[in-house]
Amino acid sequence: GVEIIPMFAESNMHYYRTYVQVQNRPDQEENIGYIKHCKNSGNRGKTTNQEKTCELCGKEVKLAGPLWIGKIFNKEFIESMILELPKLNVEKIVTKH
Repeated sequence: GVEIIPMFAESNMHYYRTYVQVQNRPDQEENIGYIKHCKNSGNRGKTTNQEKTCELCGKEVKLAGPLWIGKIFNKEFIESMILELPKLNVEKIVTKH
């Protein structure tokens, strides 16, 4: 019964961290789904249902999921972080783009 909104994700070698905002909201069907891949045509995409055939060639697709298929970052939040950067004393490795 909660909504998790990804705000920012970072990685360093094999370590990943995601910053999220958690809100009470049970209707998240549009953000939970599957990644589909057709090995015959190479077609890839995301879907909210378990589609079994490729829309390009009609062959069977491979599915991964259920997974989060919504946005994984918030552009405005990241822009505000960049504006705050000059005010902070951080290592140069943090400022890489």
